[in-house]
Amino acid sequence: MYGWRARLGIIYGVGFTDHEFYQCAPAGVSVHITRATTPGKSMFELPPEIRTEDAFVQEVARCASDLAKMRPAVIFWGSTSGSFAAPDGGSGRAWDARLKEAMKRATGIPSTTTSSSVVAGLAALGARRVAIASPYKPDAEARFSAYLGEHGVSVLKTRGLACEDVWEIGQLGPEVAHRTALEADHPDADAIVIGETSFRTIEVLDRIEADTGKPVVAASIVSMWNALRMAGVREAQPRLGRLFREH
Repeated sequence: MYGWRARLGIIYGVGFTDHEFYQCAPAGVSVHITRATTPGKSMFELPPEIRTEDAFVQEVARCASDLAKMRPAVIFWGSTSGSFAAPDGGSGRAWDARLKEAMKRATGIPSTTTSSSVVAGLAALGARRVAIASPYKPDAEARFSAYLGEHGVSVLKTRGLACEDVWEIGQLGPEVAHRTALEADHPDADAIVIGETSFRTIEVLDRIEADTGKPVVAASIVSMWNALRMAGVREAQPRLGRLFREH
């Protein structure tokens, strides 16, 4: 039977790097992905029908209800910016909590987000000071930094690529993630955070950790780490960085 250890339900936006989610699934775990109605260029340029916070939450809850038919152990909203940046502004932490609550209320299934997974991963590593590497524009970097700050994490440095949309981000090769992470590194940072689930990182995660001597918390990989942990699957996977090896 597929998913005999656990089934994971993922709500994804406009990205096309789904392969990273599948590559993080150990034997016996199945991954089931649905697309949210977010055809804008990015989570910061949403179509009119879901531009308000209420409409956005309703769309994510609808997608969670669709995934619930697969009886997953965990559901997560697989978007970093879509969980730290409320469409109408305001607290990223409150917005993130609202999304998780809406998914759980709609399905009764434990639910999380990519941004919450980043926080969980940093907590597991004991990392309180970080550097952020991302494809984001300065506004998105600032909002991500503010979200982490709400969780007691200090951002010492950011390095963004100012990409226009997720299609542009998805075309970036893993070598770009490697270079950006090294440029983002700060001597006092406990860990490097790589934002955006559309940013291809899985092939270079171990190399970044080796070259910087620091753990890396990458959006897609930490989302799966957290979902697997919530589902009770705690199998070490050496090729997926320190989190999967040690926590």
